[in-house]
Amino acid sequence: MVNVLLKQSNSETITVSTTAIGFTGATAAGAVLAVCSVEDADIRVDCSNTPTSSKGIRIKNGQQFRVWGESDILGFKAIRDASTNATLQVLYYTVGEVYPWDIK
Repeated sequence: MVNVLLKQSNSETITVSTTAIGFTGATAAGAVLAVCSVEDADIRVDCSNTPTSSKGIRIKNGQQFRVWGESDILGFKAIRDASTNATLQVLYYTVGEVYPWDIK
């Protein structure tokens, strides 16, 4: 078993509107974790399909959520849930250090 230390590698602010939008490729590149905070309005998200205003996991305004793994980060999309645009604050993390852990 090993201990993995993550470090913040980047961040971005995304406006979530009427067209499903994903993380910015160059900004999210190499990330293994995205920590997200929803502001201004509810959104719907999906990492495998394109969400709509009535389909996908609903995340309420003021909530935080995490997206783990490169494939889900690359496939992530969000759309607003109603008539108001939302803002998504995102922090990206990459693997910083890996420490072996020996039990003796």
